[in-house]
Amino acid sequence: MSSRLTINAGLRWEVRRPPYDTSGQTSAFNGTRGKIVVASLGGEITGRTYPQLFDAYKDLIVTATEAGWDEKRLVRTNWKNYAPRFGFALSLDQRGNYILRGAYGIFYSYPPYFVAQNSTSLPFGGTNTGTSTVADPLSNDNPFRFGAAARSALTALDAAFKDAYNQQWNLSFHWSVSSSATVRFPPVTWATRGRI
Repeated sequence: MSSRLTINAGLRWEVRRPPYDTSGQTSAFNGTRGKIVVASLGGEITGRTYPQLFDAYKDLIVTATEAGWDEKRLVRTNWKNYAPRFGFALSLDQRGNYILRGAYGIFYSYPPYFVAQNSTSLPFGGTNTGTSTVADPLSNDNPFRFGAAARSALTALDAAFKDAYNQQWNLSFHWSVSSSATVRFPPVTWATRGRI
């Protein structure tokens, strides 16, 4: 701009696509509909479900396609994460002994990728405990006595989850006492948080 004013400006486009299970073994609970939403690659639920769990919960299960969610990721991708950055340095005198610096920026947080559960969630798996008795031994013929009462993981998810961000401002004053010493007055910093 001039010999006394320097401006730096930029715009970051921060698109972070949530990961997905290539076999489609992902599900989450939609509290709004009261349903278990299952990834549906190509509109279909993978055949890798646990039969007893699928049958026990089939009235609660809907495909991501039916729910209007992302078929693979369940969590939507936010394409509007624009993060402007701006900074300046202004010399308050001709010699550059007094400098005012300031900056502003928006910074996004990573989406909670863990909210969509994978192969341990309904209807794909879970945990179960079993006992072995003389009358009913646990054997290689039936090592997994996995019934509908098994405890599977299920996480509630808002498909329209909005990425968190914060806005940061700062302002500081620098005084060059000599060619080898500068005094910097502590910056004034502000921050706010929100969701986009």
